Amino acid sequence: MKPTVVELFTWTVSRFRERPALHDGRGMRTFGELDQRTDALAAHLQQHVAPGRRVGIHMKNRIEWAEGLIAAHKAGVPAVPITHRYKHRELSHIVADAGVALLLADEPASAEGLGPDGGDLPVLCPGPEYEAIASAPSGRVTRRETGEDVVMYTSGSTAMPKGVRFTADNLMAGGHMLNLVLGGIQADDRYIVFTPLGHRLGQARVLYGLLSGATGWLMEKYSPVALAEQIAEHDITVVAAVPTAVRDLHNSYAAGEVAPMETVRLVHLTGEALPLPVRNSVRELFPQARISSFYAATECSLVTHLEDEEHFTHPDSCGRAVPGVEIRIVDDAGRDCPVGTAGEIVVRSGSPGTYLLSAGYLSQPGDDPMIDSDGWYATGDIGRLDAEGYLSIVDRKKDMIVSGGLNISARDVEEAIAACPGVREVAVTGQPDEHFQERVVAWVVREDTATVTEEDIVRWVSERAASYKKPKEVRFLSALPRTASGKVAKRELQTAE
Repeated sequence: MKPTVVELFTWTVSRFRERPALHDGRGMRTFGELDQRTDALAAHLQQHVAPGRRVGIHMKNRIEWAEGLIAAHKAGVPAVPITHRYKHRELSHIVADAGVALLLADEPASAEGLGPDGGDLPVLCPGPEYEAIASAPSGRVTRRETGEDVVMYTSGSTAMPKGVRFTADNLMAGGHMLNLVLGGIQADDRYIVFTPLGHRLGQARVLYGLLSGATGWLMEKYSPVALAEQIAEHDITVVAAVPTAVRDLHNSYAAGEVAPMETVRLVHLTGEALPLPVRNSVRELFPQARISSFYAATECSLVTHLEDEEHFTHPDSCGRAVPGVEIRIVDDAGRDCPVGTAGEIVVRSGSPGTYLLSAGYLSQPGDDPMIDSDGWYATGDIGRLDAEGYLSIVDRKKDMIVSGGLNISARDVEEAIAACPGVREVAVTGQPDEHFQERVVAWVVREDTATVTEEDIVRWVSERAASYKKPKEVRFLSALPRTASGKVAKRELQTAE
């Protein structure tokens, strides 16, 4: 019989009951306190969330977020983490789609108008009522049988967020087993979470820590300087970040605002491709750290892993398949591509819900299944495999620009423009064009004092890539729009006037 998250958490509590488990800007909980409080919250959830319904967690980074997740596991009430950045439109879609019966939120206003017929949804917020419930004497409840433990929603980069169902087996595989093999977090580590807990990176970090006996610090408000200060103050040893945060830190380092962080021994990176300058920045910022990066997708969790030394021996790769995952590169007809040839990345990881591949979508009648008849999940990403099995990401399948009958990789153009002096950030999209079908448009954020012009950027690309790849138009912005998970919101750019 496979162990569950609750069983492993209980075992961890038995070893580290008095050890601090989580800190935030408001206080601290030991493992023993978390255990007692989540027992009481689990009893409350079973009383107020009927079988077949779910509990939503719509909070900023705080201890109560983690209490809600563990309590939901103990109760057998599926949890629906919702990024706190979502506004009413996204929130109402998720609440209705997931059948959320109770919302754990920072403030009551989050639940206004989300209930049936436009009424308010039942909500529980940190405060006197929450503390009375969490502090009440309670024994361990009998966990309900459920086919899922968590429903995570995709980032909505190409459509409204879609619910993805994760089982207890999924969470154990991705949240503990692979952490032991690849992540390397140990009981004496001190980790920090500054990415939103509603997103899978922050959520996974908390789960890894709680199941390993490590001590965590939750940051509600991120800035590169504040992060560096927290790392120094608490002797943080493990950092998980997206490349954007590394760039932020490096800019602050270059400005003399932060110093190298010597206590960090592990840096975990995920979220997007890692250009070599970003990898070099990690070396400067965390000189004692081992770097691990992962390619992942919500539907199938971890796909590949790139170990420390491989970041420099295989700098264009995102790694090789993690244990138990198969990867193929296929053409539009579903046929395997030759080694080194680009195609769509499809992955398989046992039966859905049994290992890393999730149990499927919260499907409505007529929806496409998550996998094909042979169990393969199509990621929508374009990549290539080399002879050693190293995967390189080329582009998003839906991010390919077709102009004048030619396929243009948006990422290819982005990388060219990103190297142009004076450019801080760039996104490239295909915009409708009467003559070419689509034209290449670059959306550029300049460095603070830069005066780079459209002509400069077009000339820069023309000198470094095929002429048809140069942007037909350059639009300058103060910042690129991003989704709640931090990805560039290209759909928003494509619909801009």
